[in-house]
Amino acid sequence: MKVIETNSWTFPLSFFYFLVTFIAAFQTFCAVYYRHKIRSFHFGFVVLTLVWGLLRSVYFFFFGFWDTKLTVEMILFWFPIYLQFTTFLLLALFYSSVLYKAVWRKFRRKATVAFVLINVFLLLVFVASIVEGARVIKLQPLNKPRLEQFWFSTARNIFNALLFLALSVLLSYLGIKVRNLMNNKTQLPQASISVNKITVTNAV
Repeated sequence: MKVIETNSWTFPLSFFYFLVTFIAAFQTFCAVYYRHKIRSFHFGFVVLTLVWGLLRSVYFFFFGFWDTKLTVEMILFWFPIYLQFTTFLLLALFYSSVLYKAVWRKFRRKATVAFVLINVFLLLVFVASIVEGARVIKLQPLNKPRLEQFWFSTARNIFNALLFLALSVLLSYLGIKVRNLMNNKTQLPQASISVNKITVTNAV
């Protein structure tokens, strides 16, 4: 029987992702049980988090078991990355709906179509990378590194890095604008109270 090899960092990671999965599962259950709005940004966010959290938990909990199942390992490792991108892209879409609330109904369909097209494109990239990765592994096993395998891995890592860099910049920009918007809204009542006090004092 194969002994599953583990590293000192795999158990903490699996525990962390199990915790994330539990929280997402609990929120999903509450949303369904209490009949909250299913077609909402929040529900989509927690369901996506539930899926990639569960895949990450399984991957790290059984780390070492996948040594002889490299294609399965690639799917369990790489697919959650694209799901995470989709999750936070949905957050960017939510920020946009808050910032541009006045015109959101007009542009909601276009934004949704763009969101779907981006994710379809990334899904195709994921499938192509898995197929190509399986081909490279079959020709050149991981225990015998070759130049083609090196360039394939490097290209995939660079693509993911640039993808999440662009997403981080977008979320930072939108997040700062949402924070400023919320701060302005909380300051408006205080300003109104001050103006009323001045008006009353002048009247007296």
